[in-house]
Amino acid sequence: MSSRVQPGVFDHKPANLEAMTAFAKEVALAVKPKFIYGQAKHLLNRQLNGTALDFMAGVRKVPFSVSIGLWEGLVSSTGSDCFRQLNPDGALLKSDGPSLLVCIAMLSLVMLVMVLFTCQRRLPDSMRFYPRRRVVSLKMLSSSLHSS
Repeated sequence: MSSRVQPGVFDHKPANLEAMTAFAKEVALAVKPKFIYGQAKHLLNRQLNGTALDFMAGVRKVPFSVSIGLWEGLVSSTGSDCFRQLNPDGALLKSDGPSLLVCIAMLSLVMLVMVLFTCQRRLPDSMRFYPRRRVVSLKMLSSSLHSS
């Protein structure tokens, strides 16, 4: 079998389609902006054979290969216009911009905290979040008192 997938040739369901659909359903129920889920060729009403998802799921046997569309309403309104599906118009971006800004701000805050905690060993003791405390035992204290 060739490692290259030709458009229109590969049309198999992944081995764990039910598990991926159940996972997508749980994610769809958990997040606020609702979205549709399923196989892309069924959602878009056209064949998508030979895509990277087909290659990952069918040839390379990647357990979970998913594609996420961020803008709702583009699937039914654009038909087979891939450019519009991947590049929504400006009005849609303006309406979704503020909600995405909060996500970006939270992500950058998490990244900053991760960098601070990973680099804190290189900081002087006075600047660390958790400065090293020297543990001195009573036995050590008593031996130093007797010797002086």
